[in-house]
Amino acid sequence: MPVLPVVPGKRGWGSLGVWALRVGGVPWQGEKNHGFDVLYHNMKHGQISTKELADFVRERAAIEENYAKAMVKLSKMATNGTQLGTFAPLWEVFRISSDKLALCHLELMKKLHDLIKEISRYGEEQGRVHKKSKEEVAGTLEAVQLLHGVAQLLPKSKESYHSKCQEYERLRKEGTSQKEIDKVAPPVSLSPPSVVPCVPLGGPCHPQCPCPHPQ
Repeated sequence: MPVLPVVPGKRGWGSLGVWALRVGGVPWQGEKNHGFDVLYHNMKHGQISTKELADFVRERAAIEENYAKAMVKLSKMATNGTQLGTFAPLWEVFRISSDKLALCHLELMKKLHDLIKEISRYGEEQGRVHKKSKEEVAGTLEAVQLLHGVAQLLPKSKESYHSKCQEYERLRKEGTSQKEIDKVAPPVSLSPPSVVPCVPLGGPCHPQCPCPHPQ
């Protein structure tokens, strides 16, 4: 999918905002046009995921360390076993295998600790990048929240408009005075463009829009 370039100086049009708003020329990607919300949530959840992974690896390292200690203990028990009789070769096998297992798990524990350090460094860098991205898409987030609010109000406004239309027709048919009819008359136009927030969604703005975006 092609990603549009970031326009310098436009607050809210960072790489995440542009990718979510306009990918392949189609605005608001994602199921039910929630593409930006999904991306923004994933970005916020990224640090949580990093911490969860670090905690898991840390717990795994602790288990490996405990297992290694247990195998060292078993090796000592095998060393202290009787070296006489039929079981002497078997004691030696247990001692050697326990030592080797202990060393393997200790080595794995060290590698896991190294991995934890790498995850921690990644988490720190991730935090810095997320902070910068959050600042870049602040305007886009505000626009998305505004649109969602409008979308929630639209059904109620539509219902109210239809109700007023029905009431208007009823009063007109009953011969009610024009003054009374005008009180319930539905609105015939939207608010002036100057008071409608401009949210360009991959196309030109309203012809009367006062914003600096292309008309």
